[in-house]
Amino acid sequence: MTSLRTLSVSLLITLAGCASIKEYEQAEPAIPRAFVKVRPEVSSLISSVSMISIVDEINYCGDPAVNLKRAYRRSDGNPLVTDLNIDGFWVPSGKRVPFSAVVLSDKGTCGVWASFLPEAGKTYEIRMKGNGKVFDWETAECAFTVSRLIPEGSAESSEAGYRTEVCRPR
Repeated sequence: MTSLRTLSVSLLITLAGCASIKEYEQAEPAIPRAFVKVRPEVSSLISSVSMISIVDEINYCGDPAVNLKRAYRRSDGNPLVTDLNIDGFWVPSGKRVPFSAVVLSDKGTCGVWASFLPEAGKTYEIRMKGNGKVFDWETAECAFTVSRLIPEGSAESSEAGYRTEVCRPR
């Protein structure tokens, strides 16, 4: 019964988050831009949702996040959540791109506020690992990285100017 309640609460949170955030407008070809792919690695019993939202800037500590724009959403096993940009999305280059990444599943929830510094014409990959622990033999894991990809598609480095961002001090 507890698992059913947890699943119900996760589903409600997921649906609420999907409905209230505007969709991100991708960087146009006329401006220098970079392409972002997402690789979710999520362990769930029934369903999970992975989401990335772009923000204009990291908020001040204590203030709620404003101007979140959903750039990516992938649902695995949840028919009530539609996918968005699962092949990737374009971001402006040459300046920090702050984002929120969240993994919601029936085994747990994890997320991060972070940013990275993309270069024009390059391709990046945000890897999202969200593995909750339900059984004794499992290990909980919550990790997010940004890597620049080389043409063959393998990760070149995890540098990419990635850093976690909690909030800006006043």
